[in-house]
Amino acid sequence: MIENVRDLVHHIGHAAAWLMVAILCLSFVSCATFRGWQAGGEYDKGIALFNQGKYQEAVPHFEKATRIDPDYYSAYLYLGRCYLNLKQYTNAVQPLRTAYRLSPAEFQKEIFDMLLDALFGAATSAVKQGSVDEAIGYFKYVLTLDARSDKAKEELARLYIARAGDLLKQGNIDEAVRAYSDVLKVTPNNVTAYLGLITAFIKSGNISKALETAEKAHILDPNSKELLRILKELIGK
Repeated sequence: MIENVRDLVHHIGHAAAWLMVAILCLSFVSCATFRGWQAGGEYDKGIALFNQGKYQEAVPHFEKATRIDPDYYSAYLYLGRCYLNLKQYTNAVQPLRTAYRLSPAEFQKEIFDMLLDALFGAATSAVKQGSVDEAIGYFKYVLTLDARSDKAKEELARLYIARAGDLLKQGNIDEAVRAYSDVLKVTPNNVTAYLGLITAFIKSGNISKALETAEKAHILDPNSKELLRILKELIGK
């Protein structure tokens, strides 16, 4: 009799444990489903406003959808699209990066193109605000996504040259040399960078290095008047 009672208690204990597991599983599923409904509801509100061209009003709904469901790639995508349409390129970068990372492969090409637009726009905005290093960071990131982007290479080289020129004027010769060298890593045949590098070497007193660099520049552009001017100045020394 005692053994039967023990068996009964044992079975009841097992049943109760399984019941608790089932309740917990149902609870998790219910919570996940509820969050899905919440996120979907916010997303639908955002889409309705987006389709009306009310991009600023749509932003909070897409943001809320991503907070509720951090893997909701469509919400990140439309959040980024809102910022693109508002020309707030810097704000568009992060949600589009996330959308690109989370999205299925068949949608990535479309999102990739939007992300590039956001990065170029953010870099341009940074330049206008005088944040050259920030702009350089954006173009570098473009090249991690698309190493063959000639536009990104050209813009990055242009910024490096501008920064190198400022460093040269300030007398920061070593830093200027590094900046011009960075240009040549991005655009190896950049004559302007070679000319700046020659000037930097001359200012540093490294004449042999200046002549070596001048030879490379002459191969790239034998008719460069600027190179001829710099060489005449060098000879005059």
